[in-house]
Amino acid sequence: MTFYQKWRQRVYPLILFIVLSGPFATNADDQQAFQNAIKTLFPHTQVGLQVINLKTGDIPLDINGHTLFTPASVMKILTAAVALKILGPNYQCHTDLYQKGEDYYLQFNNDPTLLYAGLIKLFAPLKGKTIAGNLVIVINNDGFPPYSQKSQLEDNLGCTGNPMDGAMIDSNTAEFMMKHGQKAGDALIFEPLKNHLGFTIVNEAKTCACDDTMPFSCELDREELENGVRIYGCYDQKYPDKKICFPVTHTQKKLRAALTNVLQELHIQLKGQLVFDQPLPQTAKRINQVHSSPIKEMLDEVLSMSDNLIARTLFIKALKKARPDFYKWDQVDTLLKEILPQYFDLQDIEHCHFHEGVGSSTTQSITPAFINSLLAAIAHDSSLSTLIRNTLAQPGKRSTYKNRLPELKGNLWVKTGYMSYLTNLAGYMKTQKGTSLAFTIFVNHIPLSLRQDKLQRLDQLVKAIYDTL
Repeated sequence: MTFYQKWRQRVYPLILFIVLSGPFATNADDQQAFQNAIKTLFPHTQVGLQVINLKTGDIPLDINGHTLFTPASVMKILTAAVALKILGPNYQCHTDLYQKGEDYYLQFNNDPTLLYAGLIKLFAPLKGKTIAGNLVIVINNDGFPPYSQKSQLEDNLGCTGNPMDGAMIDSNTAEFMMKHGQKAGDALIFEPLKNHLGFTIVNEAKTCACDDTMPFSCELDREELENGVRIYGCYDQKYPDKKICFPVTHTQKKLRAALTNVLQELHIQLKGQLVFDQPLPQTAKRINQVHSSPIKEMLDEVLSMSDNLIARTLFIKALKKARPDFYKWDQVDTLLKEILPQYFDLQDIEHCHFHEGVGSSTTQSITPAFINSLLAAIAHDSSLSTLIRNTLAQPGKRSTYKNRLPELKGNLWVKTGYMSYLTNLAGYMKTQKGTSLAFTIFVNHIPLSLRQDKLQRLDQLVKAIYDTL
């Protein structure tokens, strides 16, 4: 029996009794009853909750709905909506191969899904041939900000995110297997799983012995260096060996290695050199192009699997299309407050602070009412509702919510968001009574004593909404 199953078997009946007895006898008391439930589930924690009836527009629950919270990856709902509205569901990223005279030009255009196999396909027309001149690498960053300075990377979980670059192959990551030392205080061991192209780790991480009361004292954290990453903190010995990924900052070095392999595999002889930092001539002729999947097919990775790299790339591409002069992260707040009202009727937008589109920045402050009004707007927009709802995480589906609340399968569509000290959830629900709802729950500043079972506690609140409203 898993920890989650044990927790539900032992604790859920008590919580259910507290939540559903007494005050829940009448709808007028729902608000107070949920406030009591929140105090029981999340004592000494900042919690915001708002629920909207999608048919009537009524708000049966609003607890701190207009208070600012750190949203985490719930922000990807906004990213998906903005990308679909501005770029369109069929927008595709592309990578191009050009020729002028004896020289060939490989132009990268910020395709976050480009893999090594895509380069093989791109160079296929040259298989067995000779490039008499140079192979020039053109990285079209479109003036993109390289990465968010205050973004908290989540690459140890998803191998995505930073630094962003116009040339992203295999997400620009280097993969390592993390192994524990023999005893608490020993250094963790990082073994590369494949050629890491000179990527360095400054390892200050230690193996630690965690007890059941302080499990999250054993988290790894990281700090970027110019040529690698400094790892510090420690990790729970109870966890099995785990793959961990880090972004590769030396893009040119990675590209040289990847392209050398492509040329060898396709038996293409390069007589000239691999050259960087030259512009694409206006008279160059395009000879091949590879495309990403359209945005509507990328949404599953953004909303179900919470892929930071794809989300951040689509977010920036959309903002660049709306405002070509966008080039700094500190413009995001002003820009979104200009753009969003053109598409959605949103609450609290002037009080919110936006920093980027994946929710990993702790400088962002968003209210439950803002996210809920966005969810309601999406639900009533025929161009968005089906696409977004069907690609949100669901119980039983490959997603960040796969193994949670299996009894709500087919009735719950959500975007998760969590860091060590918070857990958030927003999305759609069809309740036991058949009512269609949009809901947002933000749980921030969770005490250490509650962090081990924070997801289970949150799910009991979700289940109470399902059972009650």
